[in-house]
Amino acid sequence: MSNKTKEFSTGASSRGSHQLGAALSCERLWALRYHQRLRPTSSKPWQLLGTLVHTCLAHYFASLMDEPPQWSLDETMDENLEREGEGNPEMIRQAKDCFEAFKSRYAGDGWVPLYVENEFKASIGSFFKDEELPEWIEPVKDEVVTCKTDLVCEWGGRVWVVDHKTSSGNSRSGRLNSWGSGSEYIMSPQVFQNLWIIRSCIDRPVAGFAIQRLKRSTPYDFDRQTLQLSPLAYDQARYMIADATLRERDIKNRIEAGEKPRPNYNQCYSRWGPCDFFAVCSSDTKEIQNSLLSSEYVQLGGMK
Repeated sequence: MSNKTKEFSTGASSRGSHQLGAALSCERLWALRYHQRLRPTSSKPWQLLGTLVHTCLAHYFASLMDEPPQWSLDETMDENLEREGEGNPEMIRQAKDCFEAFKSRYAGDGWVPLYVENEFKASIGSFFKDEELPEWIEPVKDEVVTCKTDLVCEWGGRVWVVDHKTSSGNSRSGRLNSWGSGSEYIMSPQVFQNLWIIRSCIDRPVAGFAIQRLKRSTPYDFDRQTLQLSPLAYDQARYMIADATLRERDIKNRIEAGEKPRPNYNQCYSRWGPCDFFAVCSSDTKEIQNSLLSSEYVQLGGMK
């Protein structure tokens, strides 16, 4: 199977690391979010602000390309912000202020955008090239997985995959938190899946993965860090992706056969707060669960 790329507007990848991660971590989360395609009707304020800042950055880097992606021509940055931030003019203003501070900080920098908000696709088998596939991977070797990266750019003559991360920063210093070893990201499934797929899709060697950090409130602060990944962990990540694909297939088959997806309450709460379906899982009765699902969530298109 040939690897292909496809361009979309800003948003999640169609079969990315978060979807596969849900298949490994919680069947109910996977079923509600990725099979039924349910989303909360309202976003957390910090999530919306982060989305709006990402939108500004996407349009900015797209505007620097000789041939901007079609999505950036179909809708201007202001139109995109108005749509995504509908009813939140102050949030839109904050996102623009952060973006303008970013532009001032990096004016004339050496990043040359190659792809912006581009969805890349690759088969599981492409991660193994001429190697003999383990027997357990054979059933999913032609399965396609995806990633949508914020930016692929040329930086210092080398190609880098870049992810933008917004944060509230350190309340004491008013700056970004200390980077340290970057341990928050060096074992990220998103990082591994992005690199495996993009290296399978483009002809140029990909040097690695970089994080562009932005403090989303005043005083603004920014930095760029490259990740020092374990070669062994990177190599093993392709097996994890294959395993998640098998797991997803199994869950989907059982759901379509009439079985209820099993919850995993270990995943209900994380450092970012409660899961989007926390209220559903913590309900007293199935009637309350069904009422919440119909009133507090919206379905994006049809089921997958």
